[in-house]
Amino acid sequence: MSSFVQIFVFSYCFGLIAFRFKEKYKSLLLDFLKGFLCVVLAGAYVSTGLSFLVSTVGVVLGHKWPVTSRFAERDGEAVLLGTLFAMSPVTAAAGRPAAFVFACPEGDSEKAQHVNCSSKFCTGAGTVGA
Repeated sequence: MSSFVQIFVFSYCFGLIAFRFKEKYKSLLLDFLKGFLCVVLAGAYVSTGLSFLVSTVGVVLGHKWPVTSRFAERDGEAVLLGTLFAMSPVTAAAGRPAAFVFACPEGDSEKAQHVNCSSKFCTGAGTVGA
């Protein structure tokens, strides 16, 4: 079996691990670490760019659409950010604040008055394209 197939299978199985806590930040932190660790381990096994890509695809697919729960979709942003941080910490650090700028506030009535969230990307006070 090819080493890239082994990396994909390991990454997919690693992505199947689900963390459920009452506090959402704990789950997000562990999902971030799951993505980070998966790419670091794949890089230690075969240090090529393709191994990072295969590992990223495997862990995100395993986390986002797990076969163990009949492909029920879950959020995969923390896992994807963890893989990006493992490959390029500077890019990930620069990309995270941009995610806060474009994220729509849910349930926050004070911010919702200043931001128009009619689409997936927000426009309004304090955002790009306002």
